[in-house]
Amino acid sequence: MRWDFKRTPALWSVFKKLGLRDPPRGRRLILEHYEAGEASSEELAKALFELRDPENRALVSPEQILALAASAAAVRDAPELANVIAELQQLVDEEWDRSGSAFAELALGYSRNQLDIFNVLPRLLGSAEFLDAICDALEANELDFLNPCLPLDRLALPNRNQLRRLFQFANHKNGSILIHNAVNAASKSVGWSPWLKLFCVIWLFPELADNRDAIMPVARNFHSDIDAAAREKAWKAARLDAKSRSVAAVVMDLNGTLRDAAPDIRQVYADRLRRLIGNDDPLRQAAIEALLWTVRERQRDTALYAAVQLALANDRELLSELERHPDRRTQYEAAQVRLAFEDAVEPEIGWTVPRRVGISDGLFAMALSHSETRESAHTWLGDRLLERMIEQTVAALEAEAAREYHRHHGSGEEKLVERFFTKLSTKFEMLDRGLSEMASASGRARRTNISIRYRSVDKAEEGSRGVLRENDSGIPPPNFSADLCLVVNPMLDGKSLGKRATLVQVKRLYPSKNGPGGWGVSYRIDPIQTSDLLRQTSSAVFLFQGPAVNGRGLPVIPAQLVDDLAHHQVRSGKALRATTVGVASKRLADWFTYDLVALRIGDPHAALVEKAERGPGSEAYDLFRYGTVEVEVRVSEPAKRRE
Repeated sequence: MRWDFKRTPALWSVFKKLGLRDPPRGRRLILEHYEAGEASSEELAKALFELRDPENRALVSPEQILALAASAAAVRDAPELANVIAELQQLVDEEWDRSGSAFAELALGYSRNQLDIFNVLPRLLGSAEFLDAICDALEANELDFLNPCLPLDRLALPNRNQLRRLFQFANHKNGSILIHNAVNAASKSVGWSPWLKLFCVIWLFPELADNRDAIMPVARNFHSDIDAAAREKAWKAARLDAKSRSVAAVVMDLNGTLRDAAPDIRQVYADRLRRLIGNDDPLRQAAIEALLWTVRERQRDTALYAAVQLALANDRELLSELERHPDRRTQYEAAQVRLAFEDAVEPEIGWTVPRRVGISDGLFAMALSHSETRESAHTWLGDRLLERMIEQTVAALEAEAAREYHRHHGSGEEKLVERFFTKLSTKFEMLDRGLSEMASASGRARRTNISIRYRSVDKAEEGSRGVLRENDSGIPPPNFSADLCLVVNPMLDGKSLGKRATLVQVKRLYPSKNGPGGWGVSYRIDPIQTSDLLRQTSSAVFLFQGPAVNGRGLPVIPAQLVDDLAHHQVRSGKALRATTVGVASKRLADWFTYDLVALRIGDPHAALVEKAERGPGSEAYDLFRYGTVEVEVRVSEPAKRRE
């Protein structure tokens, strides 16, 4: 910074006398080199007077302001000194919002007159910015010297993140001194909380983990008697809390006793941790942080699994706080746990929608009640969590289709069903990746794979010859009347249980000016089409598109029941009331999960399966009028973990 001798003679003279040069490279700035002796209090007073000019104030740098303070600290017994110091303090206060962090960093760099500077500018020593500067210097490995006379008890009360930063440098030669005093200061403000005691054991006194009779190790060096006293207080507080010591021991086991343990130990480990914690919410939250923060790479999956097991829905504030943790890996893993609880409940339907790929997909059901996830499996899949994941993946899109129907109904059945199953395919791909992560993170004994694939059927097949059953000999074959073919191929331990085909006919509700809510009262049914469906297979259903009815977004009814009810209501069988569809149907999500996939209601007839799978046309992935969707469910042993 250049000053004009004619316009600002006092500033020019003071900075020339102080010999203020360009700062050296690196974090630390040591300003203690003077060419012509220290400035007098009179010279400093004149320089500060010139800084009252806004134009000059805009030019002065934090380094120069602190150089003036260092010079004032060196002045002794001058009559103007009190006024100079008062004006310097006012100047620093006015510049604090803009330059507080720079002031703190520069003050830490002074090795001479440092304490005098703090006497001139007491705000510096007690500021959060100065404590941050200490943490920054520790992280950059640049705090090689700590003034032995620095009054540590006058440092600012540390916030939680500053304590975290200091804990990480407990083994640094100066870090241990600073954390002992920071912990002691925090205890005077908020008491010896479970959080404070747990991390004192983990970071400062690992000898105390589950060992009340441990002897406090001799410190290598003490900064002062204040430091020694602070260290002893922390030791005693941690030693007297048996529960915190036991929890610390279990957390630390992942870096020691269980370092090479197999994934099968995860549930046992999480249960033990939960029993030790009991109903102590503060300790439980501290344990979650300890798992995400302190466990090393080898057992990260186990730690993450245990953290999700311990977390509750009311921990969102904690997890959001941990996303701002000084340790960047902890930020990401806290976000993973939070996303497992981000249930995105739809107000109209009230179920949880899995929305994320990765571990949060695999563990999203933790957002459900714990009792629900402990239910026994309802199907041969053998996994209640898996069943719920399939059901809710379909349910989310089903609800969306019903909500958007008023905007897209004019597109026709074919385009609507194409849109639905295209989106469902994407969701199942996401779910497949989530299931893979779940197998790793939850230590489940079985690996489940679900995929959904499309095969298009050329339009030339519309109304073409369908499948003739054995008992239809001599009768003209039916038309291949289906809007959608579902081919389900369950795989158990690498072996197919056999492909089965289901034919789906899609019907939509048309708008009507006189109908309830602006919609018609009945769906239009083609009895010949229904007859053709039933002649080919009893595994045929109708899927109804329209606004949600009776909690069903896409109602599904067996084709035979549709035929029976339609002929009961209208002699011709050409209509079926929407209110009837609402009570005679199942949600698509329920039917898809518990009937189509789990109960295998499809038809194994080889000719029907072949017809559904193949036709004149390529095996494109788009879903058209006669689109075919092949759902494959695989249940097998988990793949070997990659080293």
